[in-house]
Amino acid sequence: MPSLPQLLEEDVREIDAALQDFLQKSEATAALIAAEGGFVIFQQGDTSQFDPTSLGALAANAFSATQAIAGLL
Repeated sequence: MPSLPQLLEEDVREIDAALQDFLQKSEATAALIAAEGGFVIFQQGDTSQFDPTSLGALAANAFSATQAIAGLL
């Protein structure tokens, strides 16, 4: 089972800054970074309209399904 990555405080600051920059430039409402196992590692912005935990899990499952299909082809 996948585990959460180990990040240094400096890494966390840089990723938070990059997400803030992304939100400003893209005019997106929210941004998430999830691990391959579906764990939401970072989130920025307004996530009041959806459940980030569920979205991370669904995205991970979609990724795994697409990877399995590609393996069959």
